[in-house]
Amino acid sequence: MDLSEKHQPIESLSSPELLLAQMKAACRKHGVMISGENSAAGTPEGLEQIKKNMCGKDEDLVVLDSFTYQRMGAHFFSPGHFPKFTEFARRVLAPELHSDDHPDMEEETCVSLAMDSGSGKDLQRRREQRLPLRARAKRSNYLEK
Repeated sequence: MDLSEKHQPIESLSSPELLLAQMKAACRKHGVMISGENSAAGTPEGLEQIKKNMCGKDEDLVVLDSFTYQRMGAHFFSPGHFPKFTEFARRVLAPELHSDDHPDMEEETCVSLAMDSGSGKDLQRRREQRLPLRARAKRSNYLEK
């Protein structure tokens, strides 16, 4: 899900984006869920390409059953890469912030949260109710596994 034509040699005569589009169309037509993973090659724009394929336009969306990020070696946890992956994961799980989640530039606010698990669950439930339906479905699928 992270490959693009940009990184394919012309002589290979292959189109990973076209292949994925064909697979998504067939899955959408037959109601089949997709499971995806990143490639062995890894490209600098790989995380953005994965996000594009997972959260694309509404007509491109299919039900994503799971996504496996493989090959988590030393580079994955390096200071140059891991923050990018963390941001990627946050954007995929909650692509749009609710207006309550945006900081107010004019006033500084401080919120105190209780530390018991019951309050944490209530806070999580309230936050998920504000997520867009598509993000909420992805988030619940991710949290169940």
